[in-house]
Amino acid sequence: MKEINISFQKKRQLLNYYENLQYHLLPPEVIELVKKCLLDILGCGVAGSNTESSNIVYSYTKESFPGTEGSVWIDGNTLSTFGAAFVNSTMATDLDIDDGVRTAAGHPGGVIFPALLAEGERLKISPAVLIEAVVIAYDIGIRFGELIFQNTVNRFFGAGTWAIVGAAAGLSRLYNFSGKDFLNALGIAEAYAPLAPVMKSIENGSNTKEAMGWAAATAISAASLAGRGFLGVESMLVHKEESKDYHLDDLGKEYKILNTYFKRYASCRWSHSPIDAFFYLKEKNKIDPQAIEKVEVYTHKKATSLDNIRPDNAIQAEYSIPFTLANVILYGKMGPEQLSRRNLKNKKVLEMAEKVHLIYSQDREDCFPALNTAVLKIYLKGRGVIISEPIQPKGGPTDPFSYQEIVTKFLWLTNGIISSKRQEAILNNVKSFEKSNLTIRELLSLK
Repeated sequence: MKEINISFQKKRQLLNYYENLQYHLLPPEVIELVKKCLLDILGCGVAGSNTESSNIVYSYTKESFPGTEGSVWIDGNTLSTFGAAFVNSTMATDLDIDDGVRTAAGHPGGVIFPALLAEGERLKISPAVLIEAVVIAYDIGIRFGELIFQNTVNRFFGAGTWAIVGAAAGLSRLYNFSGKDFLNALGIAEAYAPLAPVMKSIENGSNTKEAMGWAAATAISAASLAGRGFLGVESMLVHKEESKDYHLDDLGKEYKILNTYFKRYASCRWSHSPIDAFFYLKEKNKIDPQAIEKVEVYTHKKATSLDNIRPDNAIQAEYSIPFTLANVILYGKMGPEQLSRRNLKNKKVLEMAEKVHLIYSQDREDCFPALNTAVLKIYLKGRGVIISEPIQPKGGPTDPFSYQEIVTKFLWLTNGIISSKRQEAILNNVKSFEKSNLTIRELLSLK
């Protein structure tokens, strides 16, 4: 009886949170974070529009999911909301430079925003309602991801497996669902969620990555079915067995979107600690790349799997610490151009990558996933060894990007892809979004 009561209590907590969250009650820092996440994901989507996998998905969705309801961010063409969510999510996540969260070990925004913007456009929702939906989506999705991560010992599932539930929660607000339909939307999304086996994707350089494009689109299907009376499973968040060691007492008190990190390198977050460790050492020492004999990266267990020295494609490159670190050592950057086919064959980069060795560290493992840290040792000819402190990459809640830094990132990612006029329009629109009456197409500066 006690377990049943606990399940009922958690269900009541979910419903109270969902029914009582209102825009005018949100703290200013939460609204500001929503705008940061929005601008960041739009920049990621524009920058990722030219990748091979994005072009494949775009071609597929144009044939299979035509429509006039949802806009494609890069060019303003329209598809069904399912198709628009699928392609925009793929573009936004393909360069692996989209937002993330440590406690669930994945990327919520790349699933949540494509789904909410596609349906928000069709429904002509107000900025205030969109902001409410985003906050709900991050709150529920990240908690679901934390629960999965907590209950999974030997397997690691990507954001598509859990952010889909967050997206369905946010869509429930756009649809103005009752509490019953909201709970069904969560249960259907959970049952229809892609498996997203991350480590296999890393090994193969798979275009599926964390299955985020499919998750964004499927979240729309899940929520739409709930609105028609389709019944879902009882959510893992309230199930008496699956949730018994996970609590929802902080719902409405701790906003999970505030735990978001932002990325400044087009690579897996696990590679950012070694990259920032190199910049830390470079700031304190004159480092001639030609003098480097060996680089040792002390990191957590999962990061040691990112050891592909000669990636065959851009996806493998994003998940390679030797390759990404080599680019930073030689050129001081790791962006979209470093993922080009030409750079994948760059002899200097590959030679430097061979000098990078990944070493498991129990200390770094003990911090993970709450912290993603690394220690770098660089062996220099005639100068011995220089060693970094344990480095946590910039951009997280303890060392956040300012709004201006997100603006700088947006301009960097979109330069040469969209016009300066459209860049300026999007920046102005997002900055004042919560005070406007902009439609989604107006927000995106699409005619």
